[in-house]
Amino acid sequence: MAALGRCRVTHQERKELQEGAKLNTKIRGDTLQEISQKLDVVIAFLAARGLENNTAALVKKLADMGFGPKIIAPVVGTTENAIAIRLSRLRKKTPRKKASSAA
Repeated sequence: MAALGRCRVTHQERKELQEGAKLNTKIRGDTLQEISQKLDVVIAFLAARGLENNTAALVKKLADMGFGPKIIAPVVGTTENAIAIRLSRLRKKTPRKKASSAA
C-alpha cells in the first residue's frame, strides 16, 4: 500500500489539464449551439409545412424566412430549378403590383 503513494503533478501540468478541460467544454458548447441552430431550421420547416397546404404559399413563406432553393426544394418535394423559377416569378410579380397600384 505504501508503494501506491500520491502522484505528484506540477503546477504547469495542472494548468495544462485545466486548459484542456476548458477547451473540451468550449467544443461541446459550440457543437450544441450548432445542433440548436439546425433544430431551429427543422422546426421552422415543419411549422411552415403544417400551416400551408398551398405549395406556392409555402415556397414564398420559406423564401421570406431567408431560405434558398437548395433548402426549400426537399421540403416542398420538387427540384431546386423549379423552386428557383417559382421564386423568380414571385419576385417579378411583386414590383409590377406595386407599380400598377401606384399609377
